[in-house]
Amino acid sequence: GFFLQRHLEEKKRIIAGGHIELLGIFSNPTLSKKQQRELGLQPLKLGQELKFLVRSVPRVHLEIVPAATFEDARSALLRHNPRIIIFSGHTFAQQYGVSTLAFEADNSRIDEHSSADGFVALLREATEVKSPAPKLELVFLNACLTLDLGVAIVKELPHLKVICWSTITE
Repeated sequence: GFFLQRHLEEKKRIIAGGHIELLGIFSNPTLSKKQQRELGLQPLKLGQELKFLVRSVPRVHLEIVPAATFEDARSALLRHNPRIIIFSGHTFAQQYGVSTLAFEADNSRIDEHSSADGFVALLREATEVKSPAPKLELVFLNACLTLDLGVAIVKELPHLKVICWSTITE
């Protein structure tokens, strides 16, 4: 019957890799010495974090976006419609104090045009997806000083859960 057909279709999607539950977005832009001083940022060591994630989550449920530009993240989020997003990378302060995620530009440098509002708008776009139904439930901002961004996300999209940091992380 109907339920068996739906179950078989779901299994087919899982086998085909169409059942992504967790989207890992990793960004570690190359910084000039001047940017390292001005922004207080050092290159990250994301290898261990990536290795743990790959070993912990079955591959058919995981999509990794390395060296992520904002457009890479947008494309992957809208294509895979995950339940969980993990961003691992840097943040940098914006004019009004809300830190924004430091995505990479096409040249591997920091994309200084990223904005907190742009990221919140992307999450809103992802939750407005009509087919298949939006699944996004959790956003994990594994980056320093993301509390204000987390609050902005929950204020705009109260159905999402957000894990973020109020301090500098190591």
